[in-house]
Amino acid sequence: MSPDELEAHARNVGAIVGNLLSLDLLVRVAIEWLEGSGPSLGPFREGAWLPRTPVTDPDSLGPMIDRFNALVPDPSDRLDAGGLVRLRDAIAHGRILATEERTPMTLVKYGRNPDREGRIHVETVLVMTDDWFVEQRKFTRAALMRAAKYGSGRPEGRGADGPGH
Repeated sequence: MSPDELEAHARNVGAIVGNLLSLDLLVRVAIEWLEGSGPSLGPFREGAWLPRTPVTDPDSLGPMIDRFNALVPDPSDRLDAGGLVRLRDAIAHGRILATEERTPMTLVKYGRNPDREGRIHVETVLVMTDDWFVEQRKFTRAALMRAAKYGSGRPEGRGADGPGH
């Protein structure tokens, strides 16, 4: 790949990572609004001890999306937890490689546990073409927009006591 192609690849990966990181926080803030408490951000001070809230909860993206999905009143606003977590895990734990100089890079995620013969399972293979990047950016951006409906203030029609009150 040329230096320009490598730069474009890095920008595309970065855009997807940025969307996923933003989604992780926005889902947590939305849960706080949907549960009736509103966001509890900060203080941002090393060594501080904070109460456990959706924002500070150590649970990973998948369980937080499941919690969000259980709270949203409109089923069309539910997020594709499986697809988002699969993408996030592949980027976070996979390896990016190109089998030949002029081919698109491929993202491969391997399993953690070998079988009885010592072999490792290939869990995910994603060929990172220009079209794939466009699809993933749209996918993660659409999830961000759905979560934003609930993460930027008390959703309309919801009382101070939380969902259904």
